[in-house]
Amino acid sequence: LEEIGSLNHVGDEVSLQAIINADTRPLVDRDEFLCKWIAALKSMDSDESHRHWRRWWRPLLREAVVLQNGLDGLAELARESGDVHPEAYHEWVVKLWESGDLSSAMSAAKEGVERITGDGPKARLADALASMAARTGDSALAIAARQRAWRANPTLRRLLSYCSEGSPDR
Repeated sequence: LEEIGSLNHVGDEVSLQAIINADTRPLVDRDEFLCKWIAALKSMDSDESHRHWRRWWRPLLREAVVLQNGLDGLAELARESGDVHPEAYHEWVVKLWESGDLSSAMSAAKEGVERITGDGPKARLADALASMAARTGDSALAIAARQRAWRANPTLRRLLSYCSEGSPDR
């Protein structure tokens, strides 16, 4: 992890997939490696001495989980640690959205809004849910999600979005 972190000075944050792609040889024992890698990264969540690495290891954990178990693995990660790792919910929703499964993305967002305890992450996910609901014409859900976002982390932008969500001009 320290070696991966030291590579960040050469450009964007380094990903496991970028490292795998950079080598011309296939990753030997990929599944075994991913199991151990995921276990090691998960263990860092309970160790406060690794707190400064969260910026790097949490995205690496989500990436490894997706490489090993796809979106089902990411859903499991969100459900088991979404309260302390809300980015897992956010990434799960985005990947569902990108795959064209809007219904599942909205369901995952609803679940995340209920389970995430941090006000900022909860509000951002509620904002995303409101946008998805508005796109599908579910104005009641869009209004409820805007209200939830504003209550979780009140900002002028969220208040204006909440107030304007039900207007006929929108």
